[in-house]
Amino acid sequence: GVVLALLDRRDAVREVALPAVVVGVAATVAAMLVMASRGTPVLEGRYLSGWVVLVAVSALVTGVVAMGVARMPFVAR
Repeated sequence: GVVLALLDRRDAVREVALPAVVVGVAATVAAMLVMASRGTPVLEGRYLSGWVVLVAVSALVTGVVAMGVARMPFVAR
């Protein structure tokens, strides 16, 4: 809620936040698949906090980059 309030846009959820979360989840699933292919039991409890942090950080970075690109004068509508 705080992030969306800082964005000060009504359509921020649809244009930035939702795609950022999708990218975060995709990055996490990709990391899990790579680790699983090497024989790591990725669903063990010791990895759970890491997966949650990876989703959050990936979504945050994607959202910040998307907002930065959207504010560039040659990209903005």
